[in-house]
Amino acid sequence: MTAGTAYGRIVTGDSIRAALITHISTWAPSYLAEVARQAGLTAPLPQFVGYGIEADGAASPVCVVSAASTVGDPVESGDGMVSAHWAVAVAAVIAGNTRDDATRLASLYGAALRAMLLQHPSVGGLTRGLTWTGESTEEVAVNATVSAMACIEGLLLDIPGAVNRHLGLATPPANPVPPALMGTNQTVRITVGSTK
Repeated sequence: MTAGTAYGRIVTGDSIRAALITHISTWAPSYLAEVARQAGLTAPLPQFVGYGIEADGAASPVCVVSAASTVGDPVESGDGMVSAHWAVAVAAVIAGNTRDDATRLASLYGAALRAMLLQHPSVGGLTRGLTWTGESTEEVAVNATVSAMACIEGLLLDIPGAVNRHLGLATPPANPVPPALMGTNQTVRITVGSTK
């Protein structure tokens, strides 16, 4: 989010996720190459093909980032800046011909994620630092012909100035939506129900 407005910076789960994706995409090539070198592979590990799971589950490897929740009590400084710790998960989801292949690849990608985040903890200036809270490897159901695994890295990000409680407008503006953000109305239909 943009600082320098009357509202100041407002950190969201999505802005944390976006910062992590940018950070990971910047560092992934060198860390995937180094993990492959240390594992004795003759070629670098393929780059992530995306940062989300495709609908058909066929794209691999992918990196999935989730900024789930704050942990502990936020801390307010005298100038109104409120800081907080956010629990996030970063996962490498890898498909393989066998469960063993997928597990081995997932552990290599997970090691690359862990190393790049611990060795570059500022996440592009977003954080004061981060703490690694653990790693797990889990099977992901994709389809009957492909085995897929996810290596999940748990992190706690220390984010200063998530919001400043002393900023903001004294009264609501007459037109709170800038003209550049105004668009046409769209109708979205969402069907909720059983797939049975």
